[in-house]
Amino acid sequence: MLRFCPLSRSKSRGKLGLSRDGKLVLFPAASSQEEKSFRLAKEAFRLFAESSPGAVMLVGGQIDHDLMHFYINACDVVLLTSEFESSPMIVKEALCCDVPVVSTEIGDVRHLFGNLRGCFICQPEPKEIASALARACGLGCIEGRAHPENSGLEEEAVGEEIMSVHESCEGRTS
Repeated sequence: MLRFCPLSRSKSRGKLGLSRDGKLVLFPAASSQEEKSFRLAKEAFRLFAESSPGAVMLVGGQIDHDLMHFYINACDVVLLTSEFESSPMIVKEALCCDVPVVSTEIGDVRHLFGNLRGCFICQPEPKEIASALARACGLGCIEGRAHPENSGLEEEAVGEEIMSVHESCEGRTS
């Protein structure tokens, strides 16, 4: 069974004991990971919450990966404010769950988002991120190529891409 797929937001919240009311934003990393820019996420969320009473930001880091698909599906949006990453797995997981994502411009996020409605790339600026959170939360789910079989995220396609990179590097010396 595919774990990262769309599930009922209400049922996911119920399974995790979360309120079924209000907007939930998932910051999927530990607040102590400097490169994840939690201070930026916290300030952007504070601005967002001023116009969205009852909004809650869930902070990862201690979330068991076996439950992550429930947390993603329980939330209205996943927020990623990293300073650098190559190809964030959390973005791929959120897209497979049809959950909107707000992210800074890192790694291959722009490529992963493609033309998806509900995904936003922002400058590392709290007001811009807060505005994107509000827009993303208003959509409910993303629209587009989010499912692995349509996105190039399925195991076979990822494996082929890794092998292609490996083969292109063979024989090179530094």
